[in-house]
Amino acid sequence: MPRDGSNIYSLPPGTHGVSGATVQSTPYNAFTDDVATDLNLARPIVAGGTGANSAAGARTNLKTEVSMQAVTNFDTQVWEAGSFTAAAGATSAPTANAQTGSAFVIDANNVVVRSTDFTTGTVYSRRKTAGVWGAWSIVDNTGAIRYDLAQSLTDVQQTQGRQNIYAAPFDAMAYSGMNVNGYMDVSQILGAAGFAISGAAYVIDQWGCNFTQSSAAGTATSQAALGAMASGGFIPNCMYVGTNAAAAFASAGNGVWFYSPIEGFRVARVGFGTSAAQPITISFWVNGNSVPAGSVLCVAVRNGSANRSYVVNVAVAGGNVWEYKTITIPGDTTGTWAKDNSAGMYLSFAFASNASLQTAANTWTAGNFVSTPQQTNFYPAANTCYITGVCVFPGTQAPNAARSPYIIRPYGEELRTCERYLEVWRDGGVHSAFAQGVAGTTSQGNLSSQYRTRKRIIPTLTYSAVGDFEILRNAWAAIAGTVTAINSLYGTPDTMVWQASVGSATMTVNEPILLSAATTAAQLRWDARL
Repeated sequence: MPRDGSNIYSLPPGTHGVSGATVQSTPYNAFTDDVATDLNLARPIVAGGTGANSAAGARTNLKTEVSMQAVTNFDTQVWEAGSFTAAAGATSAPTANAQTGSAFVIDANNVVVRSTDFTTGTVYSRRKTAGVWGAWSIVDNTGAIRYDLAQSLTDVQQTQGRQNIYAAPFDAMAYSGMNVNGYMDVSQILGAAGFAISGAAYVIDQWGCNFTQSSAAGTATSQAALGAMASGGFIPNCMYVGTNAAAAFASAGNGVWFYSPIEGFRVARVGFGTSAAQPITISFWVNGNSVPAGSVLCVAVRNGSANRSYVVNVAVAGGNVWEYKTITIPGDTTGTWAKDNSAGMYLSFAFASNASLQTAANTWTAGNFVSTPQQTNFYPAANTCYITGVCVFPGTQAPNAARSPYIIRPYGEELRTCERYLEVWRDGGVHSAFAQGVAGTTSQGNLSSQYRTRKRIIPTLTYSAVGDFEILRNAWAAIAGTVTAINSLYGTPDTMVWQASVGSATMTVNEPILLSAATTAAQLRWDARL
């Protein structure tokens, strides 16, 4: 066919007729055959065609893209540049949902596919390089902060993202936390001194332990020093409970759990017991020590009357590894939840329990329960379990493991919060002053004290031992005697008037006196705990 290198068609030689002459069959037939051949070949682009005999070839020649190519297998599809659709369940799709997207094709061995999940709107990308397909990854367009799915952001990206949207840093969440002393820093009475636990007792400020068993294993519980965490950051303290042998829990009510009462004023904001009840999110660190992987710790939330319970199973890896956990519990729209200065909520972490304390997981239940039938006994042999970093937040958010150490409240702030429930006055050495007053009789002094922090209720005055105190007189130059009795007279949430007696009548009525420490063990305790 006489087309030149530019695909321009020219008539075959001898085609033109001559006026008055007979048309010759040979050139005429050659012309018609040539036209027929040309009409049945791909029309060149210069002649208004595509230069191809297929749609794909036409798109290639015209440098256009395919529209809505149907994909059933993302691995074996012969990809063309352009858009595509895939029905739900397509082979090797990023998700099981229907997909739509675009393909970018350099050649058969180098392709980029971008696919949008038609149900969620999440965008995924996959690349074929040198004939080998890579894995799907989520597309984060232009570095945007997403609200519809989780993102893997660095600390720098997280910080910048919060600044860009004027969001408070996570350490601000420390002041929104509902619980008290979750990082186990404050231990006013015992410090880090351990003790054998049988029954229920406070261990540190605002945290108690219940250990009741049907065996005779030796027990110990206390605050303990911690340190650097594997995920980053530093947590100074934790709390532990352990045994020196296997422990059994065969009797009703037996079990081991840490518990923390939370005042009603602190939990009122989530509206439990109303139709407006909001969820809470609990984050914490736990170390099950020698328990096997997959052991189940039970986290429970109960109301102050202990007749509404919600329990969550948490898998623990064991192997003496600290693990960071977060759980979200839906708000309870029924039941009675105190919103005043009484106990509004009890939070507990169970390491063992008898069946009498168990209920179904992940549902609000009427009754007093701390675990589920899936509860593991963390003490089949001698073992010590640890916990720290407990935070209870209104809503559904909590920091990640790396950010968790950054929301520890400053010690002074945590101590002041703890002192609403318990305030301990320690000695500063022998003869250091505790309180000033006047002698009411020759052997009894009347004293008045103002607490550092307003108490939840009028507190109970307790002390280490009466023999740890003495009364000074005569401008503090003489010891009237060692104290033999301490009694409170009356008080308010801010102050208390009380009496201290000595064994001998050595004082002058109405003379100034000073209650001071006779030993280094001296402690006065203003106790308003829940």
